[in-house]
Amino acid sequence: MARRYRIKGGVRVGMVTETPNRPLPENVTTAATPGVLTYRVQALTGGMGLYRYRGREGEGLHYYTGQNVNPLFPWATTLGPLATSISKPGGETDAVTSINVLGGTLVVTFGADVYTYNGSWSALVDTLPAAPSDTYYNADRIYYALGSNGYSYQTAAGSAATDVTANLGTINPAMQTVLEWDEKICCIDTSGKFWYSLTGDASSWEDDGPTLPIPTASNTQLAIYDDALGDPICWALTPFGPFMLDFINKKWFPARFQYPEYRMKFTKMGFGTVFRDSLYVHAQDRRVYKLTSGPQLSVEDVSPDRPDGVPAAFLGELKRFVADNDFMFVQVGDSQTLSGIAWAVWMYTPDGGWDPIYVNTADNSTEPLAMAIISNSLGYRLYFHDNNASDGHIVRYLDLSDLRDSPLVSTTKDYASSGNYELPWFDDGAPGERKLALAARVKLTGAAANETVQPAYGTDFATSYSNLGPAITANTETEVKFGTNNVGVAFNSFRWKFTLARGGTATNAPKIEYVDLDYLRLPQTLRVFNVTIDCSDFSPDGRTPRQQIEDLWTAIETETLGTFAYRDDADNTRSYLVKPVSPRGEERAGWDERGEYQLTLMELNG
Repeated sequence: MARRYRIKGGVRVGMVTETPNRPLPENVTTAATPGVLTYRVQALTGGMGLYRYRGREGEGLHYYTGQNVNPLFPWATTLGPLATSISKPGGETDAVTSINVLGGTLVVTFGADVYTYNGSWSALVDTLPAAPSDTYYNADRIYYALGSNGYSYQTAAGSAATDVTANLGTINPAMQTVLEWDEKICCIDTSGKFWYSLTGDASSWEDDGPTLPIPTASNTQLAIYDDALGDPICWALTPFGPFMLDFINKKWFPARFQYPEYRMKFTKMGFGTVFRDSLYVHAQDRRVYKLTSGPQLSVEDVSPDRPDGVPAAFLGELKRFVADNDFMFVQVGDSQTLSGIAWAVWMYTPDGGWDPIYVNTADNSTEPLAMAIISNSLGYRLYFHDNNASDGHIVRYLDLSDLRDSPLVSTTKDYASSGNYELPWFDDGAPGERKLALAARVKLTGAAANETVQPAYGTDFATSYSNLGPAITANTETEVKFGTNNVGVAFNSFRWKFTLARGGTATNAPKIEYVDLDYLRLPQTLRVFNVTIDCSDFSPDGRTPRQQIEDLWTAIETETLGTFAYRDDADNTRSYLVKPVSPRGEERAGWDERGEYQLTLMELNG
């Protein structure tokens, strides 16, 4: 109900400016100009799994999303390694099914066909009885698991393999996954039974091992990892969870970590791998668990989509895992529910998270089927299968030394031709408060006319970006102002996108040392109305001084805003939502309840 009062001396309208006063967020410092703050980005070592909002507090990291970039070195974010194609043997049309090395020579199977590569492809070396479901190589042999066709082994890269026929599970195994453990060649056959041999030759197999207690063993992968005492044992990674082998008592035991059965079409080696001190197990499309043995099995969810998910282009299934001591690599292909995605190779490090170092966006490309880390006379490389309409089934490789060497010191790294990354949203710790972007300072190394970085920005959760000036080609610190005539750009939330490109020289690429954003916390200017309420007589609406005073107390104690309306000098009615603050006044004691009260009414929704 509206209440009317007599105002003594008129309404006095003032302004109050409230400057935001709160701690500075991570990576924000004060600039030289008073009131201006600087948000700095110099390290993207947080990975892309947590990419939506600003970096992890206290560690100075920035999560991101992007493709074909190398974010491993602070002060030197740059393009990822060049994916080099080594084509395919002439006339070959089958998919790449395994990549191995023997005697320093790369050995690759296309379907069941065996070839070698040492700078160029050999003629056809051999045709196996079937395409391998799994392979294992040591210094002496490559073993090809061929399922119901038994297995084959090759003792020299350029020689035909020896084929060993399965004998219905009584002499030679119908091998589906194979590796070496405790100086024995070990395998699991198509029924889930464990076999071992001291030599790996035909008729040398012992079949007194246990059978996996699962409904089907068609998708099973052997791995060597520690038991609770730190001793390496055989593990079987299955669609029903990992199992541990008790070789003495001939039993498989569940690893106390189980996930529900799910229907998933795995390619070989698709269940995980051992990386550093832990076993990484794949479950469902993009779920990855890190298992670390000890008196108690430690389980950590390290999935790339935790907690904010990944971009739609990467919503595939993790298909194949390989690792050395530096990195774990995972191929991402079509999902159980999604197909035709732009498949990728992700790199994982425990400290840095998941990074997309290669993304295939070719039309009509199909998901990869094989991947291997090989170190031989050709170099230290990650090889992987690729297939698209223009090239067919081919092999590509990334030079891993290009990942390990700092781009600030290496002059021999080969870089991808283009890449981009998007930073998470930055809101200065106050998503509902307006800020003003004033200027950006970008410091590059290795930039030139053909090695460029195009900065772009987005505001307030818009899906599009606006370029901030032309592409930068200078290696000095480049300052670019925001807004037409440098008036700035207002925002609640802000994010960067940087597109990197190089010219025709593969060893030249721009490196982003740091990016600074200068911005201002916009002060909030509020109207205040200073009034003196005269309660010395009846009010214009007939209330006694006592009633007027009680209504004033009610208005002051009300927690919500109220409407204040008055007539100005031109007899116009003005109204505002206000909150009474700093009330002052007094009333007479006894029977005389008349009085005057000074109120400051603040417009808090200004």
